[in-house]
Amino acid sequence: MTMKIRTACIFFLMIFVIFFSIPVHADLFWQNIQETKGMPGQPDEVQTVDHYFTQNASRIETGNMATIVNFDGMNLYHLDMKAKTYNKIDLNAMLNMAGEGKDGEAFSKMMKQMMGETKIIPTDETRKIAGYDCKKYNMQVMMVQIEYWATKDIDHYKELKEIGEKMAKGFDQNPMMQHMNLAAHIKQMDGFPVQTITRNPMGGTIISTLKHIEKKKLSNDLFQVPSDYKLTESGMFHQ
Repeated sequence: MTMKIRTACIFFLMIFVIFFSIPVHADLFWQNIQETKGMPGQPDEVQTVDHYFTQNASRIETGNMATIVNFDGMNLYHLDMKAKTYNKIDLNAMLNMAGEGKDGEAFSKMMKQMMGETKIIPTDETRKIAGYDCKKYNMQVMMVQIEYWATKDIDHYKELKEIGEKMAKGFDQNPMMQHMNLAAHIKQMDGFPVQTITRNPMGGTIISTLKHIEKKKLSNDLFQVPSDYKLTESGMFHQ
């Protein structure tokens, strides 16, 4: 498999998971506690993950690292806040390159297989987590098993769900995204994920639990690369 197909697959899988863990809404902030246990080659650790979302951009921040996505320009930025460096990925270019020639055919075939193996199974199991009444959903994407504990008790949940479904339908208009059928999958899980447990097929788990969520005005500066940061050329699809 070529490097651009591998990169595109990682990107599309990231989008799919985001739709079940990060509903998009104007001026929304929430914080998760992420616990990593037994991952091969990685120390056990507990981290705080901050999520900032508006209708036009998102920012996810962990430690000294941040990822910004500009929805209008479809650009993604990885920031190293300690080194004051960043790299840029043109997501539209990635989509276009993944759809070209033999690589496009291979990618389309892989996406059909991956999404054909994706299952979301609701259960009758319930549990109170972080003060919310949650229902358990099991999800499998290829070899990765994800356990979701979702609630409807989050403020503005109905609005969040509607926006998520609209975005999913928008993605379905793109030929390279149609295989993901995001809208259909979203409808199978009714609730905001308070806790997500991801089990690595090679061993280890990542447990992410909601600590705090609120609607508040966010500064546009959060979604801009600071002027004193230096652009690096690592990665692919840079402009």
